[in-house]
Amino acid sequence: MTIAVIDAILRHQLFLDGLKLGQANRLNEVMVKIDKDLRQTLSIWRYDELGTMPKQKLRELVSRLREIMLTSLDPYFDEMVKWFEFYMREDRQTFVELYSEYKPTEEVEEKTPDEKRLWGLVWAAPMAATGVLAAILLRNAKLNMTAKIERLVVQAYANNATIDELIASIRGTKAANYRDGELNRLYRATKSANDTIIQHIAAQVNLNVSSRLFEEYEWVSVIDNVTTQICRKRDGKRWFYGRGPVPPAHYGCRSSTVPVINGEADYADLTLEQWLRRQPENIRTDLRAWAKAARALTLEQFAKKRKTILQP
Repeated sequence: MTIAVIDAILRHQLFLDGLKLGQANRLNEVMVKIDKDLRQTLSIWRYDELGTMPKQKLRELVSRLREIMLTSLDPYFDEMVKWFEFYMREDRQTFVELYSEYKPTEEVEEKTPDEKRLWGLVWAAPMAATGVLAAILLRNAKLNMTAKIERLVVQAYANNATIDELIASIRGTKAANYRDGELNRLYRATKSANDTIIQHIAAQVNLNVSSRLFEEYEWVSVIDNVTTQICRKRDGKRWFYGRGPVPPAHYGCRSSTVPVINGEADYADLTLEQWLRRQPENIRTDLRAWAKAARALTLEQFAKKRKTILQP
């Protein structure tokens, strides 16, 4: 394959991490609101010790807290589905432009599914990391959030805990910077699901464009100190389209695929740092500055990185 293709794929992947961070920030905003609304409701509850309340009141409390959560979660998850589709459109344009350098533009455009059909193909493809559809992963994430909070309330009731103890179990303790609360665990689980869906969309868009133009693909992993063994073992291996594994291989996966073009050499054995040193100075500076600052990217900012991603 040509060096330029793998360069573009790796640049795309690195900026994709910024896009994931941007969505993590959006999720954090939702979780902060849920935390505030739950605490506000619990702080005015008339029963200090939950075990003293009648079961009817317990059901009312559980119902009220569920309502509070869904008031924030329903629009958030609806918004995420729309955002995923917008992101898919951006990636379609990027990969069409990338492969138009190696195939006639008319052929690439003709063989690439239009946005509506491509979205259907991507959204209907089971995720390699989970074995389920992205829509099901999102649904399960929402159900898990509400179920975990409801379970904590019932558990607090069964243990005759105080309202303050229930709040602490939900939001965590100040001494631990609130990292020990259920809301933080739910945030991390949902962030992981979102990141994996973003990676899934990137992989599927790439495959749905490249597989119509080329016969083989190669697995390319970002090799650094957090790369998993499964991705290290697959790095550089080749398969015919439709006959091999595709990313994401696991939650948090950062691997991609690139088509084999004329059987040319690649960077399969390079670490991320070695690869960076081979990049043009402007790109190397941009990527390192971005990584050092851990900058979040909006979808609009990510789209503006296309010129950098595709730079020869």
